[in-house]
Amino acid sequence: MPKRRPPPLHWAAALVKIRQTKLGLIEICHRLSVPTSELIIILGASFLYERASVEASLTKRIQFPSNILLLMWSKRDEIDYSLDRRATLQSLLKGMHSALDACNADPYLKRAAQHHGELTNRDCPVCRKNKLRDLRYAFGDQLGQYSGRIKSLVELDEMQKEYGEFRVYTVEVCLECGWNHLIYSFILGDGKVRKPPRRQPTLEDEDFAPESKQIKKMKSWQIHAEHLREMKGR
Repeated sequence: MPKRRPPPLHWAAALVKIRQTKLGLIEICHRLSVPTSELIIILGASFLYERASVEASLTKRIQFPSNILLLMWSKRDEIDYSLDRRATLQSLLKGMHSALDACNADPYLKRAAQHHGELTNRDCPVCRKNKLRDLRYAFGDQLGQYSGRIKSLVELDEMQKEYGEFRVYTVEVCLECGWNHLIYSFILGDGKVRKPPRRQPTLEDEDFAPESKQIKKMKSWQIHAEHLREMKGR
């Protein structure tokens, strides 16, 4: 059977469909010697097309990115922040807030999303130049000093068997424009009450430790060498 050809499009509709900017449309229309009345129609159609595409992206429900997340048996108490996200984008679209208010990702958040974030198939709703990345933070009293750290889906699957209850917050981040927003959260864990693990010393503790504690941790030969340097200095 012969292939069905698409219906012929008017050249003005074709210009609108390629989603050129207003300045680009004006330049193209001047080169084609388009009358002013038709130019106004084209600009109005392009604005309506952009607005419709933005509203379609707002109403699109955020899908869970992985099957591992769907198969987690202890997932409960889910909270979806899609309405808050939609309200933020609508206020940005109407001009009630500037892009700097919504695209205010911290440099550390961008760095974390670049190295530890999960790449999704969702486009950024603001710049539409880059795919969004999801970061998952785990918080809970039973996690102890490890509360508030970024965890992958595989790590969360293992943690739900080791801890009684902790909440996971998922944040989407755009590396291009800095858009970031909390999209959903849920609770994981087997429900058993456990004590938090014993605190382990980390490199951060050594960096922020007082000088007196750092001197106590020095070995004997280091203290003797420091004493000899002071004697030579005198």
